[in-house]
Amino acid sequence: MRAATSSSGATPAHRSNGHAGPNECCCPLCESVLAPDKYAAVVGAWALRESEIERRAEARSVAREALVRREALAAANAANAGKLAKSEEARKAAEQAVKTAKTEFETALKERLETATEAAAKVRDAAISEVTVKHFAEVQRLLEKNREMERLLEKKTAHELGDAGEIDLFDLLTAEFPADQITRVARGVNGPDIVHRVFSGGVFTGRSVVYEAKNHKTFQSKWLAKARKDQADYQGDHVVIVSAVLPAGRSQLMVENGVIVCSPERVAAIAHMLRRAVLQTHVLGLTNADRDEKTARLYDLMVSDRAMERWGRASSATTELVEIESGDAEHQLRVRKKRLGLITVVRDVHTEFTGDIDAILRGEPGDLP
Repeated sequence: MRAATSSSGATPAHRSNGHAGPNECCCPLCESVLAPDKYAAVVGAWALRESEIERRAEARSVAREALVRREALAAANAANAGKLAKSEEARKAAEQAVKTAKTEFETALKERLETATEAAAKVRDAAISEVTVKHFAEVQRLLEKNREMERLLEKKTAHELGDAGEIDLFDLLTAEFPADQITRVARGVNGPDIVHRVFSGGVFTGRSVVYEAKNHKTFQSKWLAKARKDQADYQGDHVVIVSAVLPAGRSQLMVENGVIVCSPERVAAIAHMLRRAVLQTHVLGLTNADRDEKTARLYDLMVSDRAMERWGRASSATTELVEIESGDAEHQLRVRKKRLGLITVVRDVHTEFTGDIDAILRGEPGDLP
């Protein structure tokens, strides 16, 4: 805005009070001279107009910026939505692949386990059959030896009978337990006839069973006290007297004052039971009190009605098996099936005893002695 000029062309000076004169201001639009109050009104209106223009321009700028932001956000969301959809599809595909792989693995594993189980069962059955046949062949040999010994009983002195019985028992234990140490106590040395030291994995367990072989026509009660002393002197877990005769009213097996007395026909089975008990006691690390309690229960089992029924089944099957084996080849073919059935009976008896022994040593409750 420019100030008005005088007629001479010179710009008048301002008044001392700071206000322009009546002819000293021009209209900013038409450049006409305005009175001060009019000039002030025009200038104020112009300033308001300029301010409104600036406000509207700023509002338009803010609106454009907000629009640009919304458009950018929408574009970003659209792009992310596509990525998220692809990511979700990939996640679902991965989960399905894992499920499929797991199912296939479980199916293959199940098939392999079934195949391995069947193969192991066949191998086990074949091994059991082979061991059983060998065992009963040995039983037959031992029975024949027993018969031969019986035929010679009347012809030998008590001393000779003792030597023969001791040797026969030594041979039996050595054949049955090749991994253990079976030793004869020298003649003239106080002690039992035979000491059976039990080994596990080639290492001596520190436990043993002592045996006394007796071949007399009558049973003598003094044997029991000597057997207990031999057990204490040799620190045996168990002591067994093998005798062809037992006290009146006793047959094949009895337990008296902690001493097992059995016939030669029972000694192999008793030896296996005692060795298993010794090994289990060693593995479990039982205290002396626990060991004594388990031993008492084991002895009760040996002479229980349950055991007598099993001994009877085993004895009957063994006797009939020996009779069958003594027949000719044609007879053996006819009764092969029956023979295998009898072998199974004896094997089941052994398994039942094994289960009872393990249950006793583990301290399991039940109807055991």
